[in-house]
Amino acid sequence: MTNGIQNTQHGKANSTMNAITPKPVMIQVGGVDVPAEPRPDLGRTIVEAWTQEGGEEIRRFFRVVTLPQGRQVTDVTVEVERDLQQRLQRSQERLDREEQEAALRMQRLASQSPMSTRAQHGDLVSEHSDRPGVKRHRSRTPLQHLHARRLVTGRQFSAGQSLVEDNQISLMVRQPPEPGTVTVGDGGGGCFETAAIEAARRIEDAKQRCARLGPTIWPAVRAVVIDESPVSKVVGSERSRDTKPLMTALRAGLDAVGDGYGLPTAYVSARLFVSDLHVEIEVVEDHDGLWRSRSLNGRPWVEEGRSLSEIHAAGKRELRTRLDAILGYGPHLKTTIAAALDADRTAASRREMTTARMVAEAHERLEREAVMERKRVLGR
Repeated sequence: MTNGIQNTQHGKANSTMNAITPKPVMIQVGGVDVPAEPRPDLGRTIVEAWTQEGGEEIRRFFRVVTLPQGRQVTDVTVEVERDLQQRLQRSQERLDREEQEAALRMQRLASQSPMSTRAQHGDLVSEHSDRPGVKRHRSRTPLQHLHARRLVTGRQFSAGQSLVEDNQISLMVRQPPEPGTVTVGDGGGGCFETAAIEAARRIEDAKQRCARLGPTIWPAVRAVVIDESPVSKVVGSERSRDTKPLMTALRAGLDAVGDGYGLPTAYVSARLFVSDLHVEIEVVEDHDGLWRSRSLNGRPWVEEGRSLSEIHAAGKRELRTRLDAILGYGPHLKTTIAAALDADRTAASRREMTTARMVAEAHERLEREAVMERKRVLGR
């Protein structure tokens, strides 16, 4: 074992190592200079060297510590090899455990039929058929599954179903409702292409309504309702704390879609008090007892809380943030705060008018396309 003090010419040796390719260092072992390679994976001061003993090369590990009086080199081969052996044993145990879990998982899946697996995840339900004692299996969409678990309201479910029907009509994979009433002619009738364009217009209107609430609202509605992807698959997890943001966006989006289809709303207007000023907030209570907001001071604002007081507290924080952005930090007069709140409402109203104008222009464009398509079909 080598355990001594080696004097260096400059007092302190340069022990800097490159993070990508460590630079080799020279150490003395038994009075002989030996090149050593730093091993940062084993420790900041551990180096690896090959020494000659009995005509054979032997790998050894040393701890190199730079002291004021020189460099101290200590042979720690036994300790490092024991640590490497323990690491290898833990790695092998972890690998064996993962292989056992995979084998048990495959055995469990092999013992279940596809229908039983889908039924466990709520994608399949059993119903009584017309024949006595015989049941039939029916698959459910993610939206139907959420409605059966009372995670979405009846209004949200109806809005989602209407959106699905319009999507199928716009893709021309489903006939419009009451196809017998649709006639081909130039006297106010319509055709399949016209119904598809009108359905696409309603989908675009739903998309714009969701976009007003935030950039994450429409992607959540499209993924679950139109693409029929389960919530756990979209999020990548089944934990409620991971799926909560997506469910909040989905509920808010379906409420906005329901407004476009003319469904009765359940939102109520409440008031917040900021510096003795009344600020309006729209809230609703979902089936699971959670409260959710839709607008604050005439501006879209989606927030979910366990109680109405929690929504009010979050609303006051949001208003303080908006006022700080307009007026800056510090105390302000009541008239100044009132003017800032009016400016916030005016800005929201202007954005709403701009969005409505863009939607109207898109509708006019679709109407012109529908008229041209009708002329083309009738001119065949």
